[in-house]
Amino acid sequence: MCGREDEDGMLCWDAGCFFIFLLFFFVVYVSFDGFVTFSSFVFFGLFPLLGYLFTIGSNLSETELFGISICMTGVMLFILGAIKSQFTTQSWCVHMWCCVCLGAYASLYDDTGK
Repeated sequence: MCGREDEDGMLCWDAGCFFIFLLFFFVVYVSFDGFVTFSSFVFFGLFPLLGYLFTIGSNLSETELFGISICMTGVMLFILGAIKSQFTTQSWCVHMWCCVCLGAYASLYDDTGK
């Protein structure tokens, strides 16, 4: 057993057992959340690149490829907003536009001070 009983019969945790519990919590729960976050970044971040991958060997200019990439990014941000709305109480339309606007702002924002 990972603890001891005190004089009142209450279970008390030993320091080592508590450390093992915290380690288990970190490895199982926090690592899973991190894995889910990483996987979603990879999944949704891959789609803007697909415009370039699917048009290899075509005669499209770089400007046209960039436009395709922008459109695919917008579509994926709409989808991400719709999925995000399933876990909140706000409207799906609000979440979709918030994701697109935030993504557009992040792509245009220049923090270099130039």
